[in-house]
Amino acid sequence: MADICNIIFDNYQKDIFTWLYSVLTIVGLLSNAAVLRDLWKAEKTVTGIFTINMTAADLLLCCSFPFRIVYYQRSSEWEPNAYLCTATIFTTVSLFYINLYCNICFLMWICINRYASVVRPQHVFFKFFKNPKMCKFLCALTWIVTLCVTLSNLIHNLPRNSVPAKSCFDLIASKTRNNYNLLHALCIALFFLILIILLTFYTLLVYHLQRMQDGNLVMRNQNVSLQVRRKILATVLVFVVCFVPYHIERAMLLLSKSSDCTWQRKQYKAKACTILLAALSCCVLPLLHLSFHFRCCKARAASHTRNIHSCTDAEHAIGHRLPETTRS
Repeated sequence: MADICNIIFDNYQKDIFTWLYSVLTIVGLLSNAAVLRDLWKAEKTVTGIFTINMTAADLLLCCSFPFRIVYYQRSSEWEPNAYLCTATIFTTVSLFYINLYCNICFLMWICINRYASVVRPQHVFFKFFKNPKMCKFLCALTWIVTLCVTLSNLIHNLPRNSVPAKSCFDLIASKTRNNYNLLHALCIALFFLILIILLTFYTLLVYHLQRMQDGNLVMRNQNVSLQVRRKILATVLVFVVCFVPYHIERAMLLLSKSSDCTWQRKQYKAKACTILLAALSCCVLPLLHLSFHFRCCKARAASHTRNIHSCTDAEHAIGHRLPETTRS
């Protein structure tokens, strides 16, 4: 069996990660609870359905942060066969991957739905993404596939007592390097495929809105185009900043064959930073939702206008605020 490369975190590094995950826990739970309450009261639009599921995934991830906090504070002191070590591995790893790939898929479904609502509302294929029942089916399918793949692989490769390691740090670092290579390769390919889909559909949507502006087409709300562009920019920025570094780091790890212990330690610490960036999305996305919702409600209050949509619904169902003549 290959030698174990002992993973050592400095005290200041452990304190930084502990503090950051503590902040993410508090902000994530409060912001996602506020979003869930807001969406639950609103009319259930297609985008709202996807966002509710994304918020539920974020809440699950926030519940795993206390385990990560304990892990960074004490895992160098645990024996590798300790029950708490196994519980920490199972909880943090499973909920992280479930949240990561559920959110990535939900953001893709939202992207396609926005494109379908604004650019191709009458297209036979894209009508599928505007049907609430079909979108609930997509959400259920996303959850089931992600849960099955993540849990089955994790349970199958869960470290056993026979694995040589000096601490829980070493156990996680040593076992995950080789056992998940195929799964990581498939996930990396899936991620970059979804990234291409996201960039393609949002580019086409922005181009469509620009054409409407250039053609001086009248919209019911003059701020709709700007609002949509801000949403697109915010979504793409969060997607790239939070998720791309993790998958680049994963790809580098898969391609590297180095067994140098110093390099492995640096790579493991880099992975810890990219995981933190990915986890940051569970706070940034709900805060963005609340920000857009607040600005929408403030604008409506200032203009003293009323329509059949709530602020939340108007923020999500962007296509329904464009005239039928422009949604061709």
